[in-house]
Amino acid sequence: MKQLCYVLFFSIFMCMSLLGTVVAMGDQEQYNDYYLNISVDTTNYLIEGNESIIYYNNSNDVLNEIYFYLYANAFKELDTAPIFTYVETAYPNGFDEGHITVSVPEYNFEIKDDIFLKIELSSPLQPKESIAIAIDFVIKIPETLNRFGHYNDIIYAANCFPIASVYENGAWTLYPYTSMGDPFYSSTGNWHASINIANSYKIASTGREVEQIDKGDTTTFIFEAPMSRDFAFACSNQYEVAQKEHNDVVVQSFYLKEDLVGGLRALDISIQALDLYESIFGKYPYETLTIAETFLGGAAGMEYPQLIFVDKFYYDDAYGIFFEIIVAHEIAHQWWYAVVGNNEVTEPFIDEGLAQYSTALYFERYYEDGRDIYFESYIKEPYSKARLQGIGDIACRPLFEFASNREYYIMTYLKGPIILDTLRWYLGAEEFASALSKIYNEYMYDIISIEEFKSSLENSTNDHNIGALFDMLTKTSVFPDVAIGTATISDSEIHIVPKSTGVPLPVEVEIKFEDGTTLLLEKSLSFNISTTVLPVSYTLDPNDHLFEENETNNTGTFLYLQNNTSFTEQYKYWIMMLFGAIVAVAVIIKRRNIL
Repeated sequence: MKQLCYVLFFSIFMCMSLLGTVVAMGDQEQYNDYYLNISVDTTNYLIEGNESIIYYNNSNDVLNEIYFYLYANAFKELDTAPIFTYVETAYPNGFDEGHITVSVPEYNFEIKDDIFLKIELSSPLQPKESIAIAIDFVIKIPETLNRFGHYNDIIYAANCFPIASVYENGAWTLYPYTSMGDPFYSSTGNWHASINIANSYKIASTGREVEQIDKGDTTTFIFEAPMSRDFAFACSNQYEVAQKEHNDVVVQSFYLKEDLVGGLRALDISIQALDLYESIFGKYPYETLTIAETFLGGAAGMEYPQLIFVDKFYYDDAYGIFFEIIVAHEIAHQWWYAVVGNNEVTEPFIDEGLAQYSTALYFERYYEDGRDIYFESYIKEPYSKARLQGIGDIACRPLFEFASNREYYIMTYLKGPIILDTLRWYLGAEEFASALSKIYNEYMYDIISIEEFKSSLENSTNDHNIGALFDMLTKTSVFPDVAIGTATISDSEIHIVPKSTGVPLPVEVEIKFEDGTTLLLEKSLSFNISTTVLPVSYTLDPNDHLFEENETNNTGTFLYLQNNTSFTEQYKYWIMMLFGAIVAVAVIIKRRNIL
């Protein structure tokens, strides 16, 4: 095992020795390499060390500078701290500053707006070339309930290490760290981490632990995290660990001693979710999957590559539905964010909508009435109420265009899965699952945009209407509507053609007959059936599969056409009944007049 450690430090040494040296690459896209060598001071809450990066210029442009994010500096002041709850909740013992101090020994650098580190290259970096950069840093960990901070013996180090900005379309993507959503965007990289910490601490981390080195009062943990979009960890001297293997994946749950039930429950939910999502979308490509109990302060869960955080508050009700929703949702992000990436700032609909939709599939699979338990109660009903109250109702837009966190939540977490469920209904469950699996495998470790997502659906389904439906659902506030159209009876034949607004949607129909029986017809755009029993009425979408613009226009009656010989006797019966009723009324009126 020690040989692995030597390999890691040799790699760091080679990276350091190449500082400032430009190395030519092949034509194939390369992934940045990050070598993290840190010590965690658990008394003063500091992280000290360095990060060596081999940066690859995969663009067609000549680069004169490289930008990195210093997200930890967003916690310098209360006014700019990205908290998603009340101040008293985020800082129960009062505001505590967090920050990162950096130096870049071989290069001139500048820090802009606290979180953007601009490194000026000594010579231009040509396309398909790479360069080594070393960053020394000290991170001060704030006492706060958040993604990054410490509280009650848990340290959570997420979104705090220097990470390269994405260069695309001729520019660096530089977004502020706000409290709205998950304002992060990064490319896949290979992370190698050496973390030295007090002996009593256990570490829940991105990647696979390959070695522990005893150094007396401290232990150095070595982690390897290839093809990972970021690196994060949580650690505590109070953690207990439960572990199971699912196929070739080691699933671990790190929990506080008093939360044994929640720790074991999180492990079981994660394995169920892992099994389901692999069967639908594709194989989970990493060796480990880790769940860590932390203090998020207003957020329920947070996703990182091969690692999720779940807020301690929810461990108190480990068999409640919210705990299961949180874990299933965050595990889904391993497919939609960690493996298939997207710009979470400009198009948060993609990963959050897909994670919520995946959670709906989880409840459908594992509960007999799972759709009612989750999708109807926790997605459609609250979205319908919010829509009636009036809200900006366009799902696919950047974080900075949402009026509030509530609006962001409703559009991405509620409308997002409704949109995807509508596409599933339109295409059929199997075809839509196949389309998502193709997207997953095609964009593995890459970035997908909303337009690429739409194009992939079009290409994998060969349906000329799917693009128009997708645009309507994601870019407008309007949903398709299915309404009563033509419904006729002629020569024992029932013919129903619903009317659609927007893209025609297939729909189920339930027919009610005169004898009290009903018949449910499978979804279609039109219906033709033979019958010997008189139909009374019909209802479109009787099981409420669709979210429609208007759901009050789904019940209608039939038009009886001429030359209908099969129902002659029924007509005679109804005519006689009508005649009898008229006579009875006339008699009553006459008697009243006499009286």
